Amino acid sequence: MERLFIQKKWIQRSWLFIHKKKKKEFNGIFNYLKETSNINDDVEVTASSEYEGSLNQIIQYDTNERNHFSTKSIPKSWICFKFKYHHIIPFNYTIRSILGHSNLKNWNLEGSEDGKLWILINVQSD
Repeated sequence: MERLFIQKKWIQRSWLFIHKKKKKEFNGIFNYLKETSNINDDVEVTASSEYEGSLNQIIQYDTNERNHFSTKSIPKSWICFKFKYHHIIPFNYTIRSILGHSNLKNWNLEGSEDGKLWILINVQSD
């Protein structure tokens, strides 16, 4: 357990170990936090730009394709997930796109403990 001083109060940060169940799509960290807490309090989502949809839809997995989010189609666009109360080490992840929209071809998955120094975790390029 680690104590951090954020916005004039001490908070506890702990490690979460989530094992995704095979053949269970989108059953990872966001689903776990939705079931065990108020995910909107636990995860802060920011993006380089907003083009379409609601930024909050990224963590609220929904099969309704009208509920989605996308950044503007510009180089070096990004989406950031800040886990306020937990350390996260991703072992696998899933990115979903919706029919009729462009699919991601290239991306980097990076992690940071302080939001300043970023470590490259995974690279995908087409």
